[in-house]
Amino acid sequence: MEKRVKIIIIIGVVVFIILAIYLVFSRFSNPTGYIINGQVVHAGLDDFAMCLTSNGAKLYGAFWCSHCKEQKDLFSSSLQYLDYVECDANGENAQLEECARMGIEGYPTWIINNQKYPGTKSLEELARLTGCKLN
Repeated sequence: MEKRVKIIIIIGVVVFIILAIYLVFSRFSNPTGYIINGQVVHAGLDDFAMCLTSNGAKLYGAFWCSHCKEQKDLFSSSLQYLDYVECDANGENAQLEECARMGIEGYPTWIINNQKYPGTKSLEELARLTGCKLN
């Protein structure tokens, strides 16, 4: 009998630990990603960024622009897959002619389906504008 009680207690402790781990992780995650430093970081951003680029979406900005930094930060390491155009002559790989040709007046500006969308856009809004799936 004493052995059976010990086994039940051990099983109870294991179940409690598993439940605690589940609750901790579910508190810090959601269906679209993970919460890191109070911000949702979406899973599958590489695919999303590649879809934006393959659909012709371009992000125009300037290296010194704080709103551009906010926009880029939403993509984290997936930024490398975005079509980003630097519009300041002092920025790396500046493309002033393209910025002028596209009539970029403020930063950041997205060009999607030949339409301008100025300002920082949420990932959900970019998904809606492009039809790209946000996982």
